[in-house]
Amino acid sequence: MKKHRALSTFRVIVPLLAGVFATQAAWAQTQVCGNITADTTWTSQGSPYQLTCDVRLHSGYTLTIEPGVVVEFDSATTLRIDGTLVALGTSADHIVFESSDVQNRGQGVRLATNDGGSGSFDYVEFRSLNTAINIDCCWGVPVPASITNSMFWDNVVGIGGYAGNDAIVTACDFEGNTYAITQADKVITDSTFSNNDYGLYQTERIDVYDSTFESNGTALYGGRGNVEGCTIIGNQVGVQGFFEGFALRENTITQNGTGIQFTDYSGAIATAECNNIYDNTGYNAVVQTQTNFAQPNNWWGSTDPNAIEAGIYDRQDDPTLGLLTYSPFLAAPWEQTQTCVPCPGDEDCDGVPDASDNCPSVPNPGQEDCDGDGIGDACDPQIDLAGDINGDGSVDLADLAILLANFGKSCGN
Repeated sequence: MKKHRALSTFRVIVPLLAGVFATQAAWAQTQVCGNITADTTWTSQGSPYQLTCDVRLHSGYTLTIEPGVVVEFDSATTLRIDGTLVALGTSADHIVFESSDVQNRGQGVRLATNDGGSGSFDYVEFRSLNTAINIDCCWGVPVPASITNSMFWDNVVGIGGYAGNDAIVTACDFEGNTYAITQADKVITDSTFSNNDYGLYQTERIDVYDSTFESNGTALYGGRGNVEGCTIIGNQVGVQGFFEGFALRENTITQNGTGIQFTDYSGAIATAECNNIYDNTGYNAVVQTQTNFAQPNNWWGSTDPNAIEAGIYDRQDDPTLGLLTYSPFLAAPWEQTQTCVPCPGDEDCDGVPDASDNCPSVPNPGQEDCDGDGIGDACDPQIDLAGDINGDGSVDLADLAILLANFGKSCGN
């Protein structure tokens, strides 16, 4: 199981906010209220910064927040971004967004994408806010938010809203939130969800890869997205369908109260293939509608059909429900089967091991590389037989040798 990512403990000294209409107290607190109509930087020297009313960064301008800055939100205040917010902390010096009073929370950051709003966040901690980051609809910017190495703790909603285009969430931790992520249009990778009421809540058009969901109420409640390579363990409910449910592949779903709850929407059916679904304490799978589900090629922890049946709640248990057909089923965890991994160690199944394949994702059994740059012709974006042929930064005898070897040839021949 993926280890929980340890984020450094923040200083007890809490910095706050600098901006327009600011007044600076003798103890280095900067209060902010109103509009920002110029490129602005909130510095560690001016921190802590305190929003005493709503603050709005207007379109066309950039607000940069330095490492080590803490931004505090008074009750119901919002930091609205119509321009560009750049909040890039470091592994040693995080940025903090938090409520000044956890009993009267601030609203959080609002990215108004229709007005050009976007945000980049790295090593940022979001604490005790109503919605830490809310993304407004729609299609105003190609990437409404890039959020990496950040922590969402004790918020009502960690990341909410949708923008038509995907927000990118990578290597983040979500802990102790009511709803870690809601709504739509996000791609989540290498992240950890623990002790939330819901990891994902009523989501759609959200893809989740290589992430861990542990000890949540419901780990994933949503649909219309892919969930791949995830560990879903020790939750009350592992996966609950909403709309047509998720497409599940190569996940491990174990030790939950219920593993998967299958549902459908407008004739579209949730799918699960090449997953390990076993040892959930109530049922491994529950059918919730009258629709029949064919879900082959999963490992259910046993090769005994009676044992598999005992872990599934469907028409066999309640005649008003649909039937879950699990056969053919895997005889071992998906990682150990050719059904799910047809060529272990050889992604493109071309007979050349990935470690020595010059195009590991594209079949090229002959390993042709006519420009000698170490990238096979099948996946080389630029083939060039002139000048610095081997791409080492200089034109020398090595390039001449490649040129002579290929004299009279054309790439691909």
